[in-house]
This record gives sequence, C-alpha cells and structure tokens, in this order.
Amino acid sequence: MRREEDHGHVLESVLLKRLLLQKSDAPAIHLFRSVKVSLGVSLIDFGLLALLVEFCRMNYLMAASAGFAVGVSLNYFLSIRWVFATRNISRRHLEYLIFAGIGVAGLLLNGVIMVLLVEGGKLNYLAARMISGSAVFLASFFFRRTFLFRPGINDRGLPVIREQTENGT
Repeated sequence: MRREEDHGHVLESVLLKRLLLQKSDAPAIHLFRSVKVSLGVSLIDFGLLALLVEFCRMNYLMAASAGFAVGVSLNYFLSIRWVFATRNISRRHLEYLIFAGIGVAGLLLNGVIMVLLVEGGKLNYLAARMISGSAVFLASFFFRRTFLFRPGINDRGLPVIREQTENGT
C-alpha cells in the first residue's frame, strides 16, 4: 500500500511539474495554461471594467476596451514566459504587434457581442462580458497558437528552436 502511495505522489509530482513548470509544445498544456492565464487576466479586466463603469461613470464599451487593452499586454507577457515553448516570429516587436492585432480583433468581437447582449438582449453588462470573454478567449487562443506559437517553421522558413528558461527546461 505504501509503495502505491509513493508511486502516486511521484506521478502527481511529475504531472504537476509538466503542467506548471516545464516548457512544452503539447496543445493540451498550452490550452490548460492559457485558461489559467486568461482567468487571471480576466479578473483584472473584469475588475477594471466594474471600477471604470461604477466609480468613474465611464461608458461600458469604453471601460471594456480599457480593461481589454490591459489584459492583452499582460496576456502577451505571460504567454511568452509561461504558456508557449515555441515562438515562431524572430522579431519580437512584430510578434507583439501580431499578438496585439489578434487582441484588437478580439476587442472588436467583444464589442459586437457586448452590444448584442446588452442592447439587444437586455443582459447585464457584467454577464455579457463573461459570455463575450469566453468567445474571444477561444478565438484568440486558436489564432495565437496557429500564427505565433505553433511548433514547426518560423517566419524565416527555418525549424523553430524552443526557447530555454534560466533553469534549462
């Protein structure tokens, strides 16, 4: 019994290390980490939205845009540091512009969904934001993984070399 428990703890430790610490090109790990990052960033986005609307009396669409912009930059930083092992674009400023461009497309999608749900569907703006956030997350994850962080060939037609962290993983 003790041996099975030890084996279970070792397996759990290896799985947690792979999910949380090691660089990986596995799509499932990318999705898991992206969900974690997006949830954290969404809390900041959501809090900023509520703060700007309720205390600063800002229009809900303007407030959602401000929260979204902060979220895109934080998401980029966490994506290149933790979520994705492979970076396809060698010029970092171009990579950020494409990442942000996908974010802007998401912002437009977010705005359309918000208007449809708040103005058309008479839904509370916070509930509408939760729905729009989920749709935008899925679209953004797909496009970012496809165009920026997919294992394979980089923007110069060369095989992608995984970036190493300080501890060599």
